[in-house]
Amino acid sequence: MKKQTIIYAVALAVVLGGTVYAFTRARQRARITGIDSFAACAQAGYPVLATYPAQCRTPDGRVFISQDEAVRSVVERFGSAMKQVSLSAPRQAVANAMEQNYASVLAPDLLARWKENPAEAFGRVTSSPWPERIVIFSAVQQENGRAQVLGAVIEKTSADSAGTFAFSYPIALTLEKSDGDWRISAASRTWPQTANGILGTTLLGPTCPVVRNPPLGQCADKPYQGNFEIMRAGANAVVARFTSQEDGLFAITLPPGQYDIRNISSQRMLPRCASNGTVDVVAGSYATTTVLCDTGIR
Repeated sequence: MKKQTIIYAVALAVVLGGTVYAFTRARQRARITGIDSFAACAQAGYPVLATYPAQCRTPDGRVFISQDEAVRSVVERFGSAMKQVSLSAPRQAVANAMEQNYASVLAPDLLARWKENPAEAFGRVTSSPWPERIVIFSAVQQENGRAQVLGAVIEKTSADSAGTFAFSYPIALTLEKSDGDWRISAASRTWPQTANGILGTTLLGPTCPVVRNPPLGQCADKPYQGNFEIMRAGANAVVARFTSQEDGLFAITLPPGQYDIRNISSQRMLPRCASNGTVDVVAGSYATTTVLCDTGIR
């Protein structure tokens, strides 16, 4: 009798275990199949691959791409390609250059329109300065399935040192999905009136004990990557924080107003950074500034 009871108990445990396992597996499958975006995949704890754009892989082999990074990647590729399209070249040469450099980032309708009328297009207008890149202020996905990107086209010359640029102008881009990939479907040289911000560079200097004014060569100010905070002019209340890029550039959206910028560090530590005067942000555009970081070298 005791032996029979043990057998029944073992059988019941096996049945219950199998039921729990099957239920757990079903819940796991439902959880996996319910994942339909990069955000949901990452939130579920599945591995995010160190690619650009970032990718998240589910156990059933599906891969989701970060749409925010995918949008930014398209805009950055477009910014890098602009200098390869000389708008002053013969018309057929311009069309060929657009096809070669823009086909992977522009929607077919916009690419065709620019080929037909290069005066509407973005590209290289003169040999110098040339468009070097697009700095992104914001990238927002909208409910209609489109994405809106606000940025600035950075133009450089051969005389510009690292972390500096000759000119810049605003750019507003609309992106839509085409065959599963983001493509730029509209581009404008003006921002909406509700958009505003600051575009700037952060420079570190002096870098040599005794330098000429302005410093030249190896003693020139260097781009500085650091953490900064923005305050309303004349007040100590921090309204925003940002980290400058490796080349010293930064871009941030802000309401209209006057602002001061400083680095986030102990008062006793170097460098000490401050914007070159109060930055005045007006509606519908961005202000430019240089944040100077004093090394203390004399």
